[in-house]
Amino acid sequence: MTRQQKIIVISAIILLVGIVGLFLLFSKKQTPTEELPINTVEEDTVTDDFSQTETLTPQKITENPVSVFTYRENTLYFIDEGGGLFKKQVEEEGASSERIGTFLVQDPGSLAISKKEDLVLIGEGTPKERRKFTLVNTQTSATTQLPLGVQAVLFLNDNELAYYKESLAQTGVFIYTIKTKKERLVASLIPRDIRLSLFDASHLLIVETPTNDVPNFSFLLNLATKKLSPYFTNVLGATIVPIGRERSLAFLQNPINEDGDKPYNLVLLDKKAHVNTIFSILTMPEKCVTNSSITYLYCAVPLEWTKIMPNLDLPDDYYTQRTDFTEKFYRINLITSTADELTPNATLEDAIHPVLSADEKTLYFLNRKNGHIYSLVLPTPQQ
Repeated sequence: MTRQQKIIVISAIILLVGIVGLFLLFSKKQTPTEELPINTVEEDTVTDDFSQTETLTPQKITENPVSVFTYRENTLYFIDEGGGLFKKQVEEEGASSERIGTFLVQDPGSLAISKKEDLVLIGEGTPKERRKFTLVNTQTSATTQLPLGVQAVLFLNDNELAYYKESLAQTGVFIYTIKTKKERLVASLIPRDIRLSLFDASHLLIVETPTNDVPNFSFLLNLATKKLSPYFTNVLGATIVPIGRERSLAFLQNPINEDGDKPYNLVLLDKKAHVNTIFSILTMPEKCVTNSSITYLYCAVPLEWTKIMPNLDLPDDYYTQRTDFTEKFYRINLITSTADELTPNATLEDAIHPVLSADEKTLYFLNRKNGHIYSLVLPTPQQ
């Protein structure tokens, strides 16, 4: 082959490679870049082939209505309608409720328990009113009131709390040491109505309380570096709840709603707030809980949600209790993106704040309508 022929062959090869490259570039499916920061999206599928040998029916396990509850290692802690703090060993058949202390909680709004179960954190009032948070020793019933101005708080560990506090001197997120009763500022913030949750071992998720009419913001706060990073911002009515392994569940308005039949979405976000999954079912994140391996998501889903929820102003109508739901429980496989109906023969009345038992065989939840705590024994997931 002559030198001129070699040049012609090489030029032809280069030209062919270039043409193939351009073809692949322009034929590649583009990732949507609308208002949602969508990454890889998979829409889950509800299946009807879930088989079970017995009917799953929720069982009421409280004698009297309760306001709030929490769970730790087979023990339920709750405040009843009279304002008393109680605990109950739910794994012991016939166990009765045991009262902690003699004090009364006037307007219970939240309840949390430390990992050692030696401290209970009680929140009174609402964000729009003057809030009050109190630590209660479960052994001695001794109480410690947190500083005035605290609006949202959670346990970081057995000796530290993280809270958002508003005051004339400083407004922001603080770390509070329980033994010394001293606080230190981690991040300054403009006064807002916000929620705090633990995103992972080193980050707090800060979310402005959502409303349907105004875009809300959310940030990740690195507790070590004190750095604030935008998480999921400028989306109408975004309700975000971390579920573990740097992922979170979000309920938000659908920016791509051409037909007007699906104004809302329930989505799974990763640490960069990319939408990994758009679920085919729709519910509020507070009605869901995951197992420890983050492979299954258990949710109370409103009946006929496709007809009911598009006509509501969410999340406002739900948070202000202008509406409630009749529901069924679903189990969503986060690996295969399929959903199974767990309670086909039983309906629920507005189930909120579900938790899994230590062995993950039982689901506990609060019926917002009648105020009772219920249990639901779960079937073993089919492989």
